[in-house]
Amino acid sequence: MGELAWTPAWRLREMIGRKELSPVELMTDLLARIDRLQPEIHPFVTIDAVGALAGARAAEQMVMRGEPLGPLHGLPVSIKDLLITKGLRTTAGSRLFENFIPDVDTVPSERLKQAGAIVFAKTNTPEFGLNRRSINLVADETLCPWDLERSSGGSSGGSGSAVAAGLGAISIGTDGGGSTRLPSAFNGLVGLQPSRGRIPVGPRLFDLVIEGIGPMTRDVRDAALTLQVLAGYDAREPFSLQTTPPDYLGTLDDGVGSLRVAWSRDFGFIKPHDDEVVDTIHRTAQLLGRQAAAYSEPDIKLQDAHDALDRDPEFTLTKAEAAYAGVEGFKPIARFLSNMARNEPDNWSKLAVYIRDRADRPTELEYAMSIPPAVRQRPAAKLASVFETCDLLLSPTTSRTAFLCTETGITPWLYTQYTMLANLAGYCAINVPAGVVRGLPVGLHIMARPDQEHLLLRAARVLEQLQPWAQHKPQLAL
Repeated sequence: MGELAWTPAWRLREMIGRKELSPVELMTDLLARIDRLQPEIHPFVTIDAVGALAGARAAEQMVMRGEPLGPLHGLPVSIKDLLITKGLRTTAGSRLFENFIPDVDTVPSERLKQAGAIVFAKTNTPEFGLNRRSINLVADETLCPWDLERSSGGSSGGSGSAVAAGLGAISIGTDGGGSTRLPSAFNGLVGLQPSRGRIPVGPRLFDLVIEGIGPMTRDVRDAALTLQVLAGYDAREPFSLQTTPPDYLGTLDDGVGSLRVAWSRDFGFIKPHDDEVVDTIHRTAQLLGRQAAAYSEPDIKLQDAHDALDRDPEFTLTKAEAAYAGVEGFKPIARFLSNMARNEPDNWSKLAVYIRDRADRPTELEYAMSIPPAVRQRPAAKLASVFETCDLLLSPTTSRTAFLCTETGITPWLYTQYTMLANLAGYCAINVPAGVVRGLPVGLHIMARPDQEHLLLRAARVLEQLQPWAQHKPQLAL
């Protein structure tokens, strides 16, 4: 049974469909692992063991009755605690919502359940997702299972730690600047940031205007399977893409032989933290490049992350907030905190220090939109011009390994230098494991034009076959 923890979700689903594996056995095995590892690495804020076993029994009965089964039938899935889940506590990492049990689902949690998944837990996050460490006043800090003195990252650190430790093959993270991809790099996972609107959000607690939702997995096929379930238009999401998602699974093994691939070490403005990390990732990029139609290392000269802005003319701060105003529960975080500071001092005291310090700061979107349109439109052509000569743009996800929990001086900008580009431009991106440096995983970042997640998954699949990473597991979790 111990091998179930490292078995890909797609294979577990096949075993369940063939009656070789009971969903109850799978869930029981998972809960036993959680009992052992949760006290050490703290990936979860809330664990619904009773509900999970009840869901597993119901899933098993459907199998035995020969009923139609969804693509995730009987599979345990965890969801980041920023996303609302009906009937399951959602805290957003904040004492303000410590006892909040929603009566509605977000679109992703709704679609997961419709596909047969069992949402068994909520993963840890910094308060409102606003820190590089998954630390808050509701739960213990999430640690990296590869080294318990290091952070699992933020803001989807709980999901990263859980999947890396074999506590579920699939977890759902959110990403407003790198929050799925960075913890995935630190933990040796596949972490996908879809294009803006590719996975609708729906009901929410706070603004996620530049934030995407994506799977964090150990296996590329699992990421494709999960994206297939989650992607697609929903009228409850104002910026939901109306294009029909392609067959991600059907094209997964199409390779990169027809694609042009480019590598950048620094985008012309980043000073790498650790040359050994970057050199290791570079070798993996070259490995992919040898399989592609063309590989190049152009002299890219972006000035900073906001040079990547490639906005739809309709996507402005005012119009975005107006569009989201009708979404249930939507509140811009900066405005919410500023109002609380003035009007609700008792609640204000419940917030973590790093949140109180943000009350009068602009959000990333507000900052980006404060740049004059002429400036925003000028750099947009720069990123677009890169993709005139390539289909995939490769770089480090970050130029370092997971940082020590005690380490200081890691500002949000330093943390997201490579990854924020995709969020601000609305492009899609993925982290792929690229090797191990001094016993810790490092990650390759692959970016593509909007609505081309299928190309990212194809490239990730090629690397998974050329340079398998599934055999690398944290010693703690064995």
